[in-house]
Amino acid sequence: MTDRAKKPPDNRWLAVILAIAAAGALGYAAFSKQWLYNPRTVGHEEVGFGPLGSSTCIDHGEDAGGKQCIKMTLGEHAALWKRELAEIRENAKRSPGDLQVQAFAAQAAEQLRMPGAFVPFAWITLIACAIAAFSLLVAAGFVAAARHIQWPIMPTTTAILGLAVALIAGCVFVALKPGPAGYVGVNNGFFAYGGGTIVGIAAALMLNKLLRPRDEDMLAEAMDPEHY
Repeated sequence: MTDRAKKPPDNRWLAVILAIAAAGALGYAAFSKQWLYNPRTVGHEEVGFGPLGSSTCIDHGEDAGGKQCIKMTLGEHAALWKRELAEIRENAKRSPGDLQVQAFAAQAAEQLRMPGAFVPFAWITLIACAIAAFSLLVAAGFVAAARHIQWPIMPTTTAILGLAVALIAGCVFVALKPGPAGYVGVNNGFFAYGGGTIVGIAAALMLNKLLRPRDEDMLAEAMDPEHY
């Protein structure tokens, strides 16, 4: 009897664990409002931005009701800043000779800056992270059940595509951060996104190999004496 080629090591559970960890990190990142964060701005506010929205908190002290937070979508936040800036500029037009008012208007234009592409890239990042996380969980479920599939579009394919889009869109989203320089910096949501993307790519490649049906070694079968 001829010796069969040794099977490669079974990394099934390692791939499943990595996929679940990546999906969890991407899910947290998608809903986190702390991709960009500052615990205390110049205006004594705690601010955070994420793909799903923003959070602004002000601590008025225990006697005045404690910390109060306002949460809104990025679209609402952009519209709010746009209205505030329009009012400040209109006031500056009415007082062209007041240097203090003009200086305040110039400062407000920098403080209330939110690039137009910030919101669209937030949505792209959110959707890409969600697709990648869901695809990884589907693929991990099949691999955990030791099932092989041959679909026209594999869940690992959508996972890789989602991760690729998230990798680009997420970096652009952070690069377009609102406000002046130093207003916010990267925080937990961005770190979860980065780790989830890297681990997710590795997990998707491992899962893809484990999901594909294995081709039989026809030569080994043909040379097996038991078949004669």
